Amino acid sequence: MRRIAIFAAVVVAALTAVGAAQAGTSDGLGPWADYVVANNQGCAYVPPDMTTCRSVRPERSDPQSAVGPAETPHAGDNNPIPVGTFYSLGFTSAQKGQAFITLGFANPICNEPGQDVAIDLFEITKEPYPPEVVHVYASADNVNYYFAGDVAKDGTVPLPPQVPVAHFVRLVDATNPALFTQVTPDADGYDLDGVRSLNTTLCNELSGKIEICKATTNGMSGKSFQFSLNGGAPFTVRGGRCTGPITAQAGVNQVVELQSNPPTDVTNITTRPSSRLVIKDLPNRTAYVYVAAGSTAANESLVTFTNQPSGGVVGDLKICKLTETPQYIGRLFSFRVNGGPLFSTEANAANADPATWSCRLAGSFQVGTRLTVSEDIPAGAEIAWFDATPATAIGEFDTNAGTANVTIGPGVTTLLVDNEAIPPPLSGYLEICKDAAQLSRYYADPFVQGPFTFTVQTADGATFDTVVGVGQCSVAYQVPAGVTTITEHAVANHSLVDEFTIPEDRFLNGNLINGTATVEVPVSSSVNDETQVHFVNQRNRAQLKICKALGPGSDDLSGHKFNFNVEIEGAPKVGAWGYSDYVSIVANASTTQCVIAGDFPVGTDVDVDEVFGSNEFGTSTDDGSFIDVSGEGTVHINPGVNSITVTNTARGLLEVCKAKITYLTGTQPTFTFVIDGSKTITVQAGKCSLPIRVSVGDHTVNERLTQPNYELDPYAPGGGITVSPADREVSKSIAGRTVTVHVPYGPQGETAVTFYNRVRRGLVKICKIVPTGSQDAIGTTLFHFDEIVNNQRIRTDVAAIMGGECAIVDELPILQPNGLPTTVQIQEETPPTGVFVTDITYMGPGVVDFNNVCGRSIIYELGAGVNITTFTNQKGVVPICNI
Repeated sequence: MRRIAIFAAVVVAALTAVGAAQAGTSDGLGPWADYVVANNQGCAYVPPDMTTCRSVRPERSDPQSAVGPAETPHAGDNNPIPVGTFYSLGFTSAQKGQAFITLGFANPICNEPGQDVAIDLFEITKEPYPPEVVHVYASADNVNYYFAGDVAKDGTVPLPPQVPVAHFVRLVDATNPALFTQVTPDADGYDLDGVRSLNTTLCNELSGKIEICKATTNGMSGKSFQFSLNGGAPFTVRGGRCTGPITAQAGVNQVVELQSNPPTDVTNITTRPSSRLVIKDLPNRTAYVYVAAGSTAANESLVTFTNQPSGGVVGDLKICKLTETPQYIGRLFSFRVNGGPLFSTEANAANADPATWSCRLAGSFQVGTRLTVSEDIPAGAEIAWFDATPATAIGEFDTNAGTANVTIGPGVTTLLVDNEAIPPPLSGYLEICKDAAQLSRYYADPFVQGPFTFTVQTADGATFDTVVGVGQCSVAYQVPAGVTTITEHAVANHSLVDEFTIPEDRFLNGNLINGTATVEVPVSSSVNDETQVHFVNQRNRAQLKICKALGPGSDDLSGHKFNFNVEIEGAPKVGAWGYSDYVSIVANASTTQCVIAGDFPVGTDVDVDEVFGSNEFGTSTDDGSFIDVSGEGTVHINPGVNSITVTNTARGLLEVCKAKITYLTGTQPTFTFVIDGSKTITVQAGKCSLPIRVSVGDHTVNERLTQPNYELDPYAPGGGITVSPADREVSKSIAGRTVTVHVPYGPQGETAVTFYNRVRRGLVKICKIVPTGSQDAIGTTLFHFDEIVNNQRIRTDVAAIMGGECAIVDELPILQPNGLPTTVQIQEETPPTGVFVTDITYMGPGVVDFNNVCGRSIIYELGAGVNITTFTNQKGVVPICNI
């Protein structure tokens, strides 16, 4: 079997110390142990009191001295013994427990069939000396250890059969302290100089899987870190990511994280399974990880490194108060952090050595915390500046408000605050002027209307307001010298278009949108050296569009040019300020036509009036007699595009006439007409209406029955209705007393309609009735009648009829020439002897005025139509009036 040699050391107190340059250095893949996995040093005993435990001497207490090649050969009798090249395990005791050391090998110790595998121990011994004994154990995984044998001083032990490949050797001190009571007062157990595998020939290479991960803790997510495996080429792992399974040598592998930029500290290293973490060396950013032979991605060794910002995740805030004002040195100044309680620190001379400054720790905070530090600035002092170490720690700050934002970093973040005494105020003069923008070389914008208000912020932070009219300036204000900001308050419908100063070199900067100007006010005792600031405004303008539309039946106006006066209310014609005050539009029958009248001051009222006749240039235009206008008027100018639509409707003339009734001798009657069923007019016979403006097109005129005594004269021209010109007649109804005519555009002349009327007529009819009882007596006797009209004209024997007969005796106008009703009297002449009139009746539209049976007479007002009077005669029946 292959053996492992153990080099041990037994050293007496009197030996002289000699160091070895290579003591405790790993031999890499050589046969010697490469690193210390764990150790527990026991006691050094002082005879004869064996219960007393004293510490092993320091030069024998470095476990690293057991690593690497042994400095003393086997069975060496070293005198002097090289001090510091070996490690004493100490005695196992009740006070300190089991004394042991566990060593790891970068090279595997293989227990191959047919080979003699052994562990060889080297000890340092000065003979004669009692035996120092250790129990030797071997392990493949640093979890399961198996006993290999005991070694007294130098010696070898075989590799246990349970361990086919060993990577770890554990030595447990088994020395009997009773043997050393008479030998030396410095007895301290087994003195180990080195451990090696007897045969340096490596066994068959075995491998497994390892995966390396970087945790996201402490803000490391996504950041890049570099690692090396067993000293190989660097590779990158990002925070929150892993490499994936890597094939590595079976046994212990060294994983080293290289330093990052910016620097970080490794705060923890873990493995999964946890038992495979052999050594965790955080300061050196190193882990020794066991990789099981034949392991795959399913049972790999997964290593996770956790980092934090260099210096830790908690940092301190330190505040240093500095000053160049002598009376402030040593004076206390007070601060708050995030609005907390006040604390104070004394001021230091800014030009002194920073090592002598006295500063105040303001607390510990999570790295990355953003704090607001505010100073309680004493009267008469001001903050000259803020600074920080590191410089990147300071964010926004306000020396006037005494506040600064600080971001905490690892370690100590220092805020430097310099305070100085406020110097005596120096002043100058400031004047503010308001100008209207020049619209041309001759005149300024007359629509800029004030007053305007300004806020002045002086160099010392004070503010005040002043009001300035257009074209005027304020008084000269005496203000602190320095940078001064003036802000113009916005006025509706106005824009700030320019800012300047006199002298011009005192203008620093401006913002027309915000209305601010920053200027320099120099120190001056004379108002003649004032800084004069000018703010130039212009009234906002908006477009006015005038549109022309044509009403129904207005095709005659298509192509016609229409003219408008455009004028701002309360001001002279806008042309006086460069605007057109006369606009023309050519109309179109099919579409509305528009023109842009110009840009007008927003907020004003603009009057748009259509004009006819001569324009201001003397050009002759339509006088508008036959054109109706609607839609013109006042437009309030709003931002954007404003519009007004003016509609023109072509008109014609319609005239209604009533012919004179020549029959009448008195006043001619008045007749009522309705045009298009809605417009009512009256016209006296013998006269015409005034010309009536109507739309171009067809119109109907109807004579209403307001005069029942008259009717259209069927014997008059046109059957009672005529149209002039005749070709404009569309249709007519004599029975309905209606005519429809076409009225053209006015310049083509008016259309006249004439109605002819006459007095309505009535028929005079006389009938004779003879009752049955008297028919035989009366027989065929003829009865005669007389007619009397209007008490003036008498017609004798107008009818001769017998019983059962009627006769129409006359047709007369129902009115007399003087306009009074026509009266008709019918009287029966003297009948035969013994025959009497026993009844007289009237039937018709007239009115009976008188009816006398005894006088055989009836009088009635003639009505239009048939007027029937019926006389009844009987034989031998005497009327009452004759009894």
